[in-house]
Amino acid sequence: MFNEEEIKSFSTTDMRIYNYILKHSIQFPYMSIRELADEIPTSTASIMRFVKKMGYDSFPELKYAYKKEEKRSFSLYGE
Repeated sequence: MFNEEEIKSFSTTDMRIYNYILKHSIQFPYMSIRELADEIPTSTASIMRFVKKMGYDSFPELKYAYKKEEKRSFSLYGE
């Protein structure tokens, strides 16, 4: 879902968002954008810039893609 080239171009805020998503992979898909912003802490606008940078039109679209990727990865490894 996150490729190396995109990660290299991340700002400090993008890295905080990215790291939070990775460390909280179970909770993330069920969070609102406001909850995520409060946890990091950052603004919802920063999260939306991250979402757009990742190629998605909306926060729910990013969460859906993340859940789909997690499910695919989970089944690939037979867990």
